[in-house]
Amino acid sequence: MQTRASSLVLIVIMMSTPLLAQQVPPNNEPASRQDVLKLFDLLQVRDQTKMALENTQKQVKEMIRELFLKKLPDATPDQLSHMDSIVDDLFKNYPVEGILEDAVPIYQKHLTKADLDGVIEFYSSPLGKKLLREMPAMTAESMQACNIRIRQNMEDVMDKMEDKIEEMTKEQRKKHSSPVPRPPKS
Repeated sequence: MQTRASSLVLIVIMMSTPLLAQQVPPNNEPASRQDVLKLFDLLQVRDQTKMALENTQKQVKEMIRELFLKKLPDATPDQLSHMDSIVDDLFKNYPVEGILEDAVPIYQKHLTKADLDGVIEFYSSPLGKKLLREMPAMTAESMQACNIRIRQNMEDVMDKMEDKIEEMTKEQRKKHSSPVPRPPKS
C-alpha cells in the first residue's frame, strides 16, 4: 500500500514538474562564452562569415572592375589583374576568429542563458534546421538583389567625388595662376 502511495506521489510530481517549470519567472542568468560559442557552432556562424566575406569580395571586385573600366576603358589585362589583386589582398587574411571573439560579449550583453537555450532549441528543431539550410541561398540571393542598388549608389558617390575633385582642382589652379600682389616700391 505504501509503495502504491509513493508511486502515486512520484507520478503526480513528475506530471506537475513541467507545469511548475512554466510558472517560474524567467532565468536572468547571463550567457557564458561557451553558450554563445555553442550557438555559433550550431548556426555555423564561422562558415557563414567566411561565405559572406567571399561573396562580398566577389561583389567588391566586380564593382571596382566596373569603375576602373569606366575610368580607363582600354585597361590591359595586367592592369585589371592588379586591381583584382588589391581587392584579394584586402580580404586575404580577414580575421574571422577575431570577428567571432568580438561578437561573443555582444551576444552576452543582449541574450541571457535562457534566451540562448531557447534559440538553440529552435535551431535544433526541423524548422530551425531547414532555416539554417536555406539561409546561405537566401543571403546570396538577397545580396545579388541589393548589388544593383549598391552599384548605383557607388557610381553616384564616385561621380560626386569626381565633380568635387574637379572643382577643387580648378580652385587650386586659379590660386596659382592669379598674379601675386607685389608690395609697393619705396
